[in-house]
Amino acid sequence: MVSFSHRAWVAVGKTISGTGEQNVYLRFRAKSGAENAVRYRLYLEQIRKNDLHEMVINMDGWMLIMDDHTADLTQAASIDYINSRHGRGYLIKNPLLTDGWKTWLEKKIQKALDHRMPPSMRRHGGWMELVRVVGDTAYVRACGACQGCMHAIDGFNVGPAKIIIQAVEEIQRVVDLSEHEVDPFHEIGLVEAGGALSG
Repeated sequence: MVSFSHRAWVAVGKTISGTGEQNVYLRFRAKSGAENAVRYRLYLEQIRKNDLHEMVINMDGWMLIMDDHTADLTQAASIDYINSRHGRGYLIKNPLLTDGWKTWLEKKIQKALDHRMPPSMRRHGGWMELVRVVGDTAYVRACGACQGCMHAIDGFNVGPAKIIIQAVEEIQRVVDLSEHEVDPFHEIGLVEAGGALSG
C-alpha cells in the first residue's frame, strides 16, 4: 500500500482540517498520461460515507480514497512533502513503474520539464511532456490544464523551450505539438504530481 512520510501526513492533515468541512477525504489517483507517463493526483473531496464504493483507508487522523487501479499501480509508492527554495509540494516515488524513456537524452529532457517548470502550473493541473527527440530537436506538448491555456501558448518560448535549451545542451530547438484548439479539462486539486516536486 502507498505510504506517506510523517511530513506528508502532517501536511495533508493540516490541509483537510483547514477546510473546516465535514467528511473531507484525500483522493489519490494514478492514471496513464501520454506515451511514457503515469500522472498522479492528490486532491480533496467532500463525500458522504454512504456514497463510497472504493478503497477507503484510515490514515489515523484523515481518510484516503483510492480506486482499485490506483491501488494496484501504487502499492509500493511513497509520498513525501518537500518545502525548499524551489517550491513546496508532494513528491511521489514509485519503484514499480519505469518512465518508459529509451535514451538518457529523453530522460534528461523530461526531468528538466518536471523539475524546472513553475509549481503554479502543476497546482493548476497542467504539465509539459516530451513526445520525441529527432536530432537536436525536442518535440513536446502541453497536457492537462495547460492544453489550450493562453499562458502555455504565449509563454512557450520563454517557458518550456527555454528551460530545455538551457538544461540540455544537445537540444537546439523545441517544437510545440500541443493541440491548443481542443478545450482543456480544467480541474483544480490539492496537488498534481508526476513523480516530481509539485504543489
